[in-house]
Amino acid sequence: MLMPRLLFPEPGDTGGGDTATNDAPAENAEVNEIPMETPKEEGNVFEDLFTNADDGEGDADEEQTDDTYALELTKEDGFDDEDIPMLTSLCRKHNLPAAGASAFLKDMYAEVERQGKANEQRAFNEGTKALRDKWGASFDSNSRKAGSMIRQLGGRLNWSPEQMKAMLNPRDVELMYELSRAFGDTRTHGLHNTAIPQREPEMTKAQIDARRQELVNEHLIARTRGDFAAMKKASDEHYELSKKVAGPHAMRILRDK
Repeated sequence: MLMPRLLFPEPGDTGGGDTATNDAPAENAEVNEIPMETPKEEGNVFEDLFTNADDGEGDADEEQTDDTYALELTKEDGFDDEDIPMLTSLCRKHNLPAAGASAFLKDMYAEVERQGKANEQRAFNEGTKALRDKWGASFDSNSRKAGSMIRQLGGRLNWSPEQMKAMLNPRDVELMYELSRAFGDTRTHGLHNTAIPQREPEMTKAQIDARRQELVNEHLIARTRGDFAAMKKASDEHYELSKKVAGPHAMRILRDK
């Protein structure tokens, strides 16, 4: 940077006479400079805001690279052995502190569970109201008949008390009442001489997907053997399972022959 220079003439002889030679500076006479002090170069004092900022990020990064990084999740919190490693990997990947991530996941799971129970209770209340409106004054008597049918079915099919209690919902109570009408008075006829197949439990989506893959393999084996009957059987079951997942948009992807 260019600095200004202040120029002053050398002091001359002010006594007069012919010998005075410094009354005024010569045209190219050297002059004295009064230098300005150059500021000391200190750099940008704000650079430390980015290089040495103590905002906690360094501690978080250090924690993520620590081999001891682990989330405080257990089965009692609702997480299984497959969920915990997956969630741990994701939280570590995104540099989330283990303690904070664990607390968040626990709260989130508890809230989801609470919402699920609230939705189930709301559906139960709405179904009960609809059934009460449908049966009117016969609601109590019809419910008792349904309960009698549940007890008889449970005894014949070796249901546990928990399984029978699970039937106490508006949909199954209505179904059991209709069965009681079909079989007549269960107190006199009962189910002792009636063969009733045990109701198969509903398959989960994961179970459906696994079974569909098994059917694809069975279909392929039957095709290599030229067993068209087995091919059709596998194709039909695969299609029925696909409808449970995709509904009316399901497509038959396995050939019958």
